[in-house]
Amino acid sequence: NFETTSWQDAPVFRGVWAAPDGTALAVGDQGLVLRYDGDHWQQAWTLGTENLNSIAAESPDAIWIAGNRGGLYFFNGTDWLLLDVGTLSALRSVLSTGTGNAVVAGDDGAMIMMSDYVAATPIGEVTRQNLRAVAMTEDGVIWLGGVDAATIGPFHPFPHILQPAADSEFDFNVDQMVW
Repeated sequence: NFETTSWQDAPVFRGVWAAPDGTALAVGDQGLVLRYDGDHWQQAWTLGTENLNSIAAESPDAIWIAGNRGGLYFFNGTDWLLLDVGTLSALRSVLSTGTGNAVVAGDDGAMIMMSDYVAATPIGEVTRQNLRAVAMTEDGVIWLGGVDAATIGPFHPFPHILQPAADSEFDFNVDQMVW
């Protein structure tokens, strides 16, 4: 539990990430980032004032956080960087795919590929749906989910551009991708 004076004062948390060793990070309102050390939650950082929605990490030295107003933060082990990802839409979900790569999804169909830790590639307009989730299969296929039952994928995202998987029954016709 996070110690606060009352439940009315408790911050809202929207995302959590857990490491294999049992430590965890949680993100929420007003840029708050908490760290769980296995016994207690403690404030780790405050990243501005925007609400934070999702967190993913490759290691303690490579952490991604998605926030409102197009905020995508990256921790390089020393400093937090606010990355320019070319949108002001709320970013709702971030998935670290390893070795400096990440996929980010958000409102208004925002889909962004991150490579080499800092290079942002906004993906063209595939949908105007608000996207809320990013998932990846063991073989690297990406799926995105959103409101109004929007499911988009499968994609083989790297080297740097989302492409439908070769065996996909979908093309980029949004009517076929929104179920």
